[in-house]
Amino acid sequence: MFHPGHLDCTVTVEKKQEQILYAGDKWSVRIHEQFTDVTINGIKGWGVTDYMYRHHGLCAAIPQQSVPMLKETVGEEINNSALTLDFTNPACASSQLVGGKGMQLALLTQLTGKFLVPRGFCMTVAAYKHHLNDNKTLTACIKELEDVAYQKKEGSIQELSKTTVESFTKTKLSTSLETDVAKQLNDLFSDEWKQKTFAVRSSAVGEDGGEASFAGQMETFLGVAGIKEICHAIVKCWASSFTQQAVEYRRNHGQVVAADVGVCVQEMVKADAAGVLFTRDPVSGNPGVMSINVSYGIGEAVSSGVTEPDTIFLHR
Repeated sequence: MFHPGHLDCTVTVEKKQEQILYAGDKWSVRIHEQFTDVTINGIKGWGVTDYMYRHHGLCAAIPQQSVPMLKETVGEEINNSALTLDFTNPACASSQLVGGKGMQLALLTQLTGKFLVPRGFCMTVAAYKHHLNDNKTLTACIKELEDVAYQKKEGSIQELSKTTVESFTKTKLSTSLETDVAKQLNDLFSDEWKQKTFAVRSSAVGEDGGEASFAGQMETFLGVAGIKEICHAIVKCWASSFTQQAVEYRRNHGQVVAADVGVCVQEMVKADAAGVLFTRDPVSGNPGVMSINVSYGIGEAVSSGVTEPDTIFLHR
């Protein structure tokens, strides 16, 4: 109990997490930083408590070798005409060519020996434009949706989004695009791809940047098997860029309505449990704590929010 001014306060502090930091000249200060649950006169809250101690000796932290800086492929390194690129191709590390998700998967794949990334490839923005060129009705639908979204004409974004999505799903990949998909699958997995299942994932240009996160705005299809189903899922990923929620999200964040879209086709992992790793605590922003949300299954229940996952905290 303590007495700030004329008030009598009963305070209890319960430590939940702690990390130890070293600072000062020759590591002369040891800081115990604690995330705490605090109760003051029965009112519950939370906070951060720092305890500072004199320290004599070396920093107890073990030096670690840093992972090389991941750099996006830019400029002359980009092959703008490629319709498909596997994750190991340096050109695949360009968000302008394969979208945000495809770029990140390519960068992780190219960190040799650092991460185990399931094999896969991307349908590029060029493939998306090739599909639009083969289906002129889609271009007309997108143009009308843009005119209404930019208030150049009257209309309903909800109805035009629905019409555009339906128009996409009625189309099929051209023979040349389907052949490219089949070639990538054969090159990566030989004939074994026919017995495998795949995740087909949207990857739009401009998604998941510093100003906006597109998590959940566009479609991902899991457990897809067979060339026809894979190709149909690719088309549905393109279509999902024009749902009302995706269009409105872009408008609200100052992005173009008709963003270019890549698609990732990636081998499914037979997981007993899966989830999401945040490389810094998503609630506090603490870079010294990594947070994992995990549940049984392939992770879809976690990312879609339909289950309450287990949460694990890792201290760096």
